[in-house]
Amino acid sequence: MSSPALERSKSAPTLLTSAQREMLAHPVGQYLRDVQKSALKGLWEGIQAGLLPGLDDSWFFRTFMPNAQIEAAQMDKNKERSFDDIWPKVTELNLYDLLTLMASVPGAAKLLFKPKATHSEGFGVLEQVGPDDVTHPEKAKLLMSALSKSALVQSTAVPD
Repeated sequence: MSSPALERSKSAPTLLTSAQREMLAHPVGQYLRDVQKSALKGLWEGIQAGLLPGLDDSWFFRTFMPNAQIEAAQMDKNKERSFDDIWPKVTELNLYDLLTLMASVPGAAKLLFKPKATHSEGFGVLEQVGPDDVTHPEKAKLLMSALSKSALVQSTAVPD
């Protein structure tokens, strides 16, 4: 069984490609894929309905499908396309999941996880973190809770 993974270069963490995401059979990997897919579907449909001023097809393709190289003339054709046609071409995702984000930060990753490095042709080195690779589950839980509470307090603080 595969585990959730982040590809890490020497200088900074990078995101998984769509092919790598699909290889993740672990329930956490499936959860992350489903959450990301649902969020992007809502974003795509909002753009198509004209509900998101300043965001258009071009922005979506640049942000999530930079390798697709879709020309302006093709943009109008894509307006008629469903998200199910777009999703397989998505190659870039942002890390919105807090546990995944912590695994991508070297300091937190070293404190909380003991990843297994695996090599895969075409994908480089992947660090996999399975359920048994969380060295301090309670610390991870406390850190996530503290970060979430801090974010809520900061987002609801009344400016002076």
